Amino acid sequence: KRRLLSSPLSQYIIPPPPSFIQVVANNKKTTLLLYPKEGTDISIRKLLKEEVNPQKEGIRIAEVRVIRNKGLAVDCASEAHALKLLGKLEEKEKLRSVVEAKNSRKASRGVLYTMYLRTHQTRRWRSWISKNSKSAIICPTSNLRITCLTPQDNYVAIKILLKGKPCTTVSAYSSPLEDIEPTLMELQDISEALNNGQLIIGADLNGHYTSWGYNDTSPRGRAIEEFLKAKQLILLNTIDDPITFFRTNVTVGGPDLTFTSTNEIVERTS
Repeated sequence: KRRLLSSPLSQYIIPPPPSFIQVVANNKKTTLLLYPKEGTDISIRKLLKEEVNPQKEGIRIAEVRVIRNKGLAVDCASEAHALKLLGKLEEKEKLRSVVEAKNSRKASRGVLYTMYLRTHQTRRWRSWISKNSKSAIICPTSNLRITCLTPQDNYVAIKILLKGKPCTTVSAYSSPLEDIEPTLMELQDISEALNNGQLIIGADLNGHYTSWGYNDTSPRGRAIEEFLKAKQLILLNTIDDPITFFRTNVTVGGPDLTFTSTNEIVERTS
């Protein structure tokens, strides 16, 4: 009989499951659709060649195709490369003034909000992921009683007991390449369904607002602010909070927001 040449403990070692980031980091292609802005008559392909050097900028482009309405479809290797290209379009005045960018498919980037609990047992972590695998919640203990609500496209939610009272915790994400309204509508639905119950939402919504530490306010930022006011949610972020996002030579900021439904939670987290 053949004998296994291995250490006595090797047969008991089980490889750890892939992390959430490893699962969603699948490098699916992301396509940017570039169109000349209304009132301009330019060749986008020629302008891109003049203003952007993909090799120098570290932007991996798989294919470029001409589409209708004088547009250009740019297939990037992943959303990370699409965001780099989008950053260049925003950074260069000559491009920003004449080119409008849209995306044509769901992106693969994810955001992760972790519940940090007092425990020394971190071997068995439980996790819950949204339908589109862009947001998740991880709990590093098996002692906490948790009920997972039905995952939605843009968020995942769980219900826990906080000081004896039920509290719903939500993790949400909205890509800067997509419309923010579907995510805000989903958050509105769960907020209304709780009927003034305790709610904590951690979300990367990719909006700019001066009170979050940005130098400008974007349309996405205004939409988020209007949503918070309409649902009477309390933003826990302050203008002095450290940045949570950095991309070389493009931008820094704090797109990761945490808001809640009651002052009681504000007092516990302050």
